Amino acid sequence: MNNYGNDGSLEAMLIFLRRTWPGAELSCICLSGAAGAAVGEALARPGLESRAAAFATATRRTGPLMLAVTLLLLGCGFIEGYVSPNPDMPLQARLVIGVGYFALMVALLRGWLFGASRHAHGTRG
Repeated sequence: MNNYGNDGSLEAMLIFLRRTWPGAELSCICLSGAAGAAVGEALARPGLESRAAAFATATRRTGPLMLAVTLLLLGCGFIEGYVSPNPDMPLQARLVIGVGYFALMVALLRGWLFGASRHAHGTRG
């Protein structure tokens, strides 16, 4: 039985984002919050590891996600700063850039660009 509820895990947040497909900025905000919650969870409840070891594990796990979020936000800033307000840019070019960036974001969040090999071998998280 799959748990798609509010269990506070990073995986639940990713599943939520995959199902709702919000805009890029909102996705980045949600993913950053989920990564912060995962790191905070490791500090608050380290389990059998020491707090330092649990923190290190959580930051290693969420680090690639935060790198992806940073790159997505930089792309959003570029598009909103240079593409959207430019009246000389044709509509077709804006559509190609917007749809292409959306496809890149979806591929990144679904794991089609990075991380697919982990799931192919049956390992999690």
